[in-house]
Amino acid sequence: MTSNMGNPLLLPEITQFIFSLSGNREQLDLAYTCKQLFNSITPLIWENIRGVGIIMSLIPGVKIVKEYIEDEHGTVTKTLTHILVDETSFTEDWTRYWIYAPFVQHIAPFVSDDRSYGDNLHVHGWPFLFMKLNGDALLPNLRSVDAVRQYMSPCFDQLAWVALFSPPSLEKWYLGNIQWDKGSHDLPIRPFDLLLGAISNYFSSNSSQIIPTRDEWYPSEQALDSVASDSLNSSEYETGFYWFNELSAPINLQYLEIHLSPLTNVLWDELHVLGYLPLLQGLHIRFAKMAGGVEENFKKAPLPSDLFPSLKKLCLFMIPNVGLFEWVWGLKPLVSKLLSAQIEGWKVGSDIKTFTPIIVQLIHENSPMLEVLDFDLKMNKGELGLLETACEVLSTIQLKTLTLSGGEIGAFPPTYSKTTFPYLYHLRLQAECHAAGCATFPMIAKAFPNIEYLYIDPLSHPKPYNLSDMKIDHTAFQSIKIYIPALGLPRKRGGEKQRRFIQ
Repeated sequence: MTSNMGNPLLLPEITQFIFSLSGNREQLDLAYTCKQLFNSITPLIWENIRGVGIIMSLIPGVKIVKEYIEDEHGTVTKTLTHILVDETSFTEDWTRYWIYAPFVQHIAPFVSDDRSYGDNLHVHGWPFLFMKLNGDALLPNLRSVDAVRQYMSPCFDQLAWVALFSPPSLEKWYLGNIQWDKGSHDLPIRPFDLLLGAISNYFSSNSSQIIPTRDEWYPSEQALDSVASDSLNSSEYETGFYWFNELSAPINLQYLEIHLSPLTNVLWDELHVLGYLPLLQGLHIRFAKMAGGVEENFKKAPLPSDLFPSLKKLCLFMIPNVGLFEWVWGLKPLVSKLLSAQIEGWKVGSDIKTFTPIIVQLIHENSPMLEVLDFDLKMNKGELGLLETACEVLSTIQLKTLTLSGGEIGAFPPTYSKTTFPYLYHLRLQAECHAAGCATFPMIAKAFPNIEYLYIDPLSHPKPYNLSDMKIDHTAFQSIKIYIPALGLPRKRGGEKQRRFIQ
């Protein structure tokens, strides 16, 4: 405190510091100390919410009831959380709710501290909420939503939650966990179709350009009727029909995680619409499995050049084949300004004949500013090792950070024994750590003279190796932090099982 006497901390700053070091009970006790502390701490307590029940319980007329499902032996196998909304939610005053709701900025609605694997939520009485809110946001200052475990809710509920959690203030939306493909999840309406429809509507009315639209982005009354459960009456999906089609577009989104179709005639429209989001910096796409197999003939139309003006990071998960990867990475407005990319697919990276000449070369040509690459390889055992793959990638693309996973580390390739890659600073290899892996450390230090961080994740127990047997004829230009996750060590809460191996 002595060094800060010339610039002493104010009470709100002191309060915030103490708050950051306190548990939930201590935070509440501190808030109840006096009115001034209450006003300082309450916004901090409500800023991050796990579980929607805590905010819904502030609404008049809402009751939360747990239903425990038992098997024939009397063992609880499933817990349903019913949120019961009655008429008083529409008729009574929400003053108490609106004291706290504006403080909520981040929410994971379907997880909670006591059930980290998710709550199976069922809402009864949606019309009362729709009529009371009358188009207004449930959480007006919401900045991020993590929809993990939302798929445990009925289809209509998933649609309703998407509609309620999309205020104009929203910046980050993690929708990738919502499962939607009709064949296995019985969701004829995809929850994020509402998002695509809202964005399309907004830019259609505020732009002279022709914006794509698709019928499935605007659920009809008949479609909502088809997803209505036994407890859902006609007034609920009729009210929902109006609500869903009048959804405001979260045009300030900066990060979006979402499932999209692998069929390019659909995917082109979806990407076209998302490309109009002016502030979107990160896009995380998961492709759904298609019951009818993968597409072979890909639509070739280019995207308008002014789309994705701010996109810097692109993640592609569950890519079904190399053809779709080529199609996506050929959309230059999507990939030309990227600084970071993460790629994982069933067939992508599984064939050494296509990996370097097609995949790596395409990334090099269409993403010239790329600095960070994370690639999940599917190489068979005995094929290209991760160290050799890293050298091949870096000989084509000048990256600062490279992460490779899958396969084996392998020996350092003799072909690159006299090659250096001075632009690489961070290397992560997520594969087996065997004896050859330790022996390659001096060669790694020589090949990557400016490397600062090396992470090796062993998927199996490493073989013993005598470090004195290493032949070291080169010293790194600076200390290298080498991390290897320690097998068998107790996991620290909130941390990773790892120990710093060599520095």
